[in-house]
Amino acid sequence: MSVAADIVADLVARSGGTLLIQEVVNWGGEHLIDCLTLFTRQNATAFAAPVRLRNPLFMGEATLIQNFQSPYSAVTTSFPKAV
Repeated sequence: MSVAADIVADLVARSGGTLLIQEVVNWGGEHLIDCLTLFTRQNATAFAAPVRLRNPLFMGEATLIQNFQSPYSAVTTSFPKAV
């Protein structure tokens, strides 16, 4: 099942919201079948026209993040307590 970006954008608008950014993505296949949508209340920001990104490389990006973020997440730091 896919989520049509246009339907999501329409639902946001009909509910009194403003679309900011929408990224249309794939989930492991070649077809862009879903979307990630950032929106706000209408007139809550002076944002320009909404941006729609088509990202067929989404799963590749997710793999890169998984492989390269993990070592950074494992680093712990210990700061002395303030006196």
